[in-house]
Amino acid sequence: GLGTICSLQGEVMSQITDFDCGIAYVAGDVSSLLDAIKSLASSQETLARVKNNAQQCANEFSSTRQNIKFGKFLQKVILQFNKS
Repeated sequence: GLGTICSLQGEVMSQITDFDCGIAYVAGDVSSLLDAIKSLASSQETLARVKNNAQQCANEFSSTRQNIKFGKFLQKVILQFNKS
């Protein structure tokens, strides 16, 4: 996986935070971006951790895994619909 340096908010940032697969910076803030880059570049341990976590995150959101989850969700929807 690749460690991420990201300024996006919302779902993307939630995934980066939840999976600890990157570093956030403030959009438009050069110092914030430089700090994020330095944080990954200066610590092999941090870089290795976020890269590993990024791979785990990618595995979690593979199309195969997502299709299975969505299929299970649709089954629940159908069951609920049939009850009403």
